[in-house]
Amino acid sequence: MMKYVRQLLLSLKSKIISTVSSNSAQVETSNRIDGSHYNFKVVIQYKDDALRCYQTLNGKWGVLKRNVSGQYEELIPPLYDSAAYLDIRDMIVASKREGRTRFSFFFNMHGIEVISFEDYPYKEAHGNFIILKNGRYGTLNANLKIEIPCIYSNLASLSKDIYTFVMYEPEEAEKMTHNQKNGCGIINSRNQILGFFPISHEIIPFLYRDSVIVRTDDMCSSDVEHFAYNIFAQEKTVLPFDQIYDTEWIFRPY
Repeated sequence: MMKYVRQLLLSLKSKIISTVSSNSAQVETSNRIDGSHYNFKVVIQYKDDALRCYQTLNGKWGVLKRNVSGQYEELIPPLYDSAAYLDIRDMIVASKREGRTRFSFFFNMHGIEVISFEDYPYKEAHGNFIILKNGRYGTLNANLKIEIPCIYSNLASLSKDIYTFVMYEPEEAEKMTHNQKNGCGIINSRNQILGFFPISHEIIPFLYRDSVIVRTDDMCSSDVEHFAYNIFAQEKTVLPFDQIYDTEWIFRPY
């Protein structure tokens, strides 16, 4: 009897060690995936468990897909440092480092690589990707094509087609000069400038009725001004407040 209980406990331990649930995925920690010859330590379930991103014992990530018979087949081999499903694209993104360079790879649901990038960390923004290359930010559109070139020191999304940006050169910033290499403003997805302000200004990255709030921050003066800037009419409306606080963060170039 004790031998049977011991075998049962060992069997249960080998199947599932722990399970954690979230809104979009379920995470399991176990020893083996049905249909895979890899031992693993983490599984993240997507699409009602039709898709499984898993990490092997050596730390590499791969992806399994459930077939019509309910078995899991290898979709992407465990060769990557990370792997995740992007529901907004219905795609899989994986990444790995080679030396000092990080590569990102995008796969469709057939496991075919659609596009890859060198040194492109990214973040999702209203359905678009804000990307980084050589220390400068730009965007990818829905077809994973570069839309806004990687020329900005910082970039934040206000909507699907509107962004705040910073052009920041330290040597120019020390002079507090206002020129094309030193300032902040607003652009659209076609990289057209809709507003441009001195580097001493701050933009709160929230769009309300086609306007953003801008705060002057002239360190040489005690006078601080707040104004609403309509990005389409390109008009300023001075706001009669001593201070305006953003509950999350203020978009600053430094």
